Amino acid sequence: MKVAGIFKPIEGCVYRYDYVKIFKSIADGAIEEKSAYRTLILSDLWFIVYFVMGIESANHPFIVKMCQVVEDGVKTRTLDLWAREHYKTTIITIAETVQRVLRNSEERVGIFSHTRPIAKGFLRSIKMLFEGSEILKACFPDVLYQNPAQQAAKWSEDDGLVLKRKGFAKESTIEAWGLIEGMPTSKHFSHRVYDDIETADVVDNPDMVLKVRNRFDLSRNLGTLDGTERIIGTTYSHSGVLEDLKKQKDIHGRDMYLTRVVPATDDGSPNGRPVLLSQERLDELKSNEYIFNCQQLLNPTPVGIRKLDSSLLREIEAIFVPSSVFKFMVIDPAGDDKTGKGDAWAIEVWGVEPKADDLGASNIYLMDASISPFRETEAIEEIVRMYLRNGMIMQVGVEKVALSSAEIHISNALAAKGRYISVDNNTLVILRPSGRDKAHRIEAALAWPLFNSKIFISSAVPYAAQERFKLEMDKFPYWHDDGLDAAAYLYDMIRSYQFVLWNDQFVAQYEPVNQLVGY
Repeated sequence: MKVAGIFKPIEGCVYRYDYVKIFKSIADGAIEEKSAYRTLILSDLWFIVYFVMGIESANHPFIVKMCQVVEDGVKTRTLDLWAREHYKTTIITIAETVQRVLRNSEERVGIFSHTRPIAKGFLRSIKMLFEGSEILKACFPDVLYQNPAQQAAKWSEDDGLVLKRKGFAKESTIEAWGLIEGMPTSKHFSHRVYDDIETADVVDNPDMVLKVRNRFDLSRNLGTLDGTERIIGTTYSHSGVLEDLKKQKDIHGRDMYLTRVVPATDDGSPNGRPVLLSQERLDELKSNEYIFNCQQLLNPTPVGIRKLDSSLLREIEAIFVPSSVFKFMVIDPAGDDKTGKGDAWAIEVWGVEPKADDLGASNIYLMDASISPFRETEAIEEIVRMYLRNGMIMQVGVEKVALSSAEIHISNALAAKGRYISVDNNTLVILRPSGRDKAHRIEAALAWPLFNSKIFISSAVPYAAQERFKLEMDKFPYWHDDGLDAAAYLYDMIRSYQFVLWNDQFVAQYEPVNQLVGY
């Protein structure tokens, strides 16, 4: 029986044991081989990663250190956010699970991912290791079957893996499940591992973020009273599930999870020294700044460099939005794609307070919104509903997109409900970028009022639209900007209105006269 490869100590690695000495003692017959390997496997997580799993690249100071951090640190309620390609799944989901069940085959481990196929992929790696590792089979005959496919009560990705055990638990020793797809019922695991519960697709969809949060909370019922849990992942967004878990508190006001953030550089900055990857690989990953900040630095747009920051939005209960606001509807169509798979339609109702502060600026209030990849017919139906439920809307602005005639369809649809808007009476305006770069136009319009606390978001705005609007801010300019684009156009619309001159006479000019002005 031989361990994988020939061991050569690497300068800078602080190993748990003197492997050269141990292997020499085995060769000289001073210590028994199986006993020595068994002890190493049960007490040294890195030994499993390097020698048992045969991952030669793991002979690196960073990997050696992180194996010891995981093994020697807190055993439960840990949230490990590590840079992509930094072995967190290898160390925690696979190697530690193997070590855990070898220490105690009565354990019942549940591996949870966003969907079940992802979790089954992790289980597959463990299954192949148990099937193919002669070291494990030789050292743990009391736990592992020589031919598990034939001998084990259960041995599949669907049913889980059952090792040799005395108990009769209905759960397998290790099982794989999904939060969104394939959540189990009536099961209780002594240990839960959450790996990849958040994906890029999840954080791009506020409704899905909420669903994952709820399903994660539900999965807590699948643990035992004294059970343990680990969560690992890589950050995709400030509004994602993992970022939310960082902030969770227990009933005593203490952090729910011990969070370990492990960026790809020694100081967490883009120009820091790599802790594991080569400088060439790190430079390659810097081609997309936002993704690099998320996946490698675990900081999806540092606050200090964000062009727009959703935390500066002022939230307000709908009842406290001033009744004196003038309402404007802004519509940013989804281009020429009528399939519903392209950019989103952004439909927003803004309230503009008809007075200014000492800076000469008015507060604006996002009162209603829908940001979604509607088909055109669906979008127009939503526009009509939003127009009708928001009462007196002073003006509707529609961005002109290529050859689209959306503004005509919107006008006709509103007319069918007895609401008439027209370019002729200035209740309908056609919005155009006029050659301005979109990102520059958005930043120029929104940055100053946002950083000066002039932009409010009402509690009446649907949750999905609120989250999408905030997400666009935090990812700007690296993601979709449909909601921001509509908001920026608001300032084009109100530029001609002298709200700083607000007085009783000014208000009177805009009192509803008849249906022709859109009221």
